[in-house]
Amino acid sequence: MKNLVFMRQNKDAKLEEVRAILDKAEAEGRNLTAEENARYSAGMKEVKKLTEEYEAERELQDREMKGGGIPIDGHGPASGDFRSFNRDNFHEIRSIYGHPRDGMTLDSWLRGIITGRGESRQEPATVGAIGMYSVPDELFGQLIYDSFGKTCVVEAGARVVDMQGMTMYVPRLVGLPATEWLGELETATRDEFTWTGQTLEAKKLSVQVATSVELYADSQLVREEVGQILSKALALELDRAAILGAANGPLGLVNTPNVLTLDVGGPITSYLPLTYAYGQVKEQCGYDPTGVILSPNAWAQFDSLTATDGQPLQPPPSYATYRKLSACYLQGDEYENGDHVGVMGDFRRLFWAVRSGAQIEISRCADSAWRDYRVEIRAHLRAAPCVITPQAFCVLTGIEGIDLSTLPANG
Repeated sequence: MKNLVFMRQNKDAKLEEVRAILDKAEAEGRNLTAEENARYSAGMKEVKKLTEEYEAERELQDREMKGGGIPIDGHGPASGDFRSFNRDNFHEIRSIYGHPRDGMTLDSWLRGIITGRGESRQEPATVGAIGMYSVPDELFGQLIYDSFGKTCVVEAGARVVDMQGMTMYVPRLVGLPATEWLGELETATRDEFTWTGQTLEAKKLSVQVATSVELYADSQLVREEVGQILSKALALELDRAAILGAANGPLGLVNTPNVLTLDVGGPITSYLPLTYAYGQVKEQCGYDPTGVILSPNAWAQFDSLTATDGQPLQPPPSYATYRKLSACYLQGDEYENGDHVGVMGDFRRLFWAVRSGAQIEISRCADSAWRDYRVEIRAHLRAAPCVITPQAFCVLTGIEGIDLSTLPANG
């Protein structure tokens, strides 16, 4: 990716060089010499070339930032608008895929295909050569809604955007433009926006299960929960990968360069870890923490804090300004050194880019499923998380866990 600021500066410098030829002749009250005319003509051709290259690169980066504006596989808006969904409007994400007809749900569709009764009258979108059914288009949105809507990061304020291409360029502003106070008739100094960024590449996340046809047919609980179980499994891993990262997958917030850190260095004994993490984030140009995600063990320690009179310890005023969320993947066995970890930050500065389309496939014929009276079900989607502003997050490390199976002596 080329630097637009450098390209524009190079173009402007060349234009000033060409104009200087005319200015010199005009100041001397004469026409251009043959040599000056040749330099002027060659210079203008170079300015035109640099201008065309700059405009082409700017349009390319605009298209990458918007995902190209081209619907893939018939899904997603064609306008190229950068649409985002958070906890306040997350239900609208289903609108970009369409709505199920006749009250069809993911579980009712699965039930019809597996048992051959009920919702099977609603024809599947695709039937493969080996009896592999793909979920209808209008149920894609429900899978995305169920998977991402259940994550802690979205609950804390993170956004989900429609990724309409295989890759997506995300720009980042490096610093703010300089400001200055001016007296009357003083000339302002021009500053430039300096941008950097990263290109996101969607990774595939998959879950695959098998169950006997008899169990599915006989158990109402299984029939009504399979779709929810699949989306919940996807949601848990999406959440974990956004924070901790994954092998062959996302880097994760805790591994992102320039993220703030705070070493707790032991068990929780006061609200200071939250207060200091809150303060660190606020120091970074005033980002407002929207949530904190901790392990259940860490929350138990905070909830058990007591004052000298034995009453529950009152939290600081900032405690009421952000969401408190719990995630088991932040337990000690999931992170380095066996310690617990937590994240506080402005989660609006994190988003998931979701590749248009997702799949739930079902087969009675795969491998030996037909012979063994089994059904194979798998779900997969492609997505990539992005931390827009690393300094808007503080990772709390070194939180020592406590034994929750036995009350302390004064408990």
